[in-house]
Amino acid sequence: ADLPRTFPALKCFDLNGPLHNTVKEVLETYVHSRPDIGYVQGMSYIAANICLQSADEYLAFQSLANLIHKEHMYAFYKLDKREIYAYYRVIKMAMCENKTCKVVAEYLDKIDIHPHLYLFNWMQTLFLKVLPLDVANRVWDC
Repeated sequence: ADLPRTFPALKCFDLNGPLHNTVKEVLETYVHSRPDIGYVQGMSYIAANICLQSADEYLAFQSLANLIHKEHMYAFYKLDKREIYAYYRVIKMAMCENKTCKVVAEYLDKIDIHPHLYLFNWMQTLFLKVLPLDVANRVWDC
């Protein structure tokens, strides 16, 4: 599905890439374990990053499932609009509370860039699609 588009510069997840089958197995295992959620676009980035860190498929599956089922991530995978929009409101309020972020929030409002335009992608891929891989991994380490 999404694997050839997952970190395309690495070539690890192409059809003949060394980690293609591993990530595919991890994702298929997750889909079978949680058919109520199934596969959601963006999962491949998280699974791929985990597989880059660990060769153990079971550990990778377990890590993926644990991440997706974290309270703040789960809404973005079960695609619950009510909960997702609550996160959009929280981010907007949090940005307005901080002096520096308030300036950014006001500017984003002025140019009609609202949290729903960026937060969904950030959360579904845990920044892996929007930050360079090395930077995203530093964020994950925090």
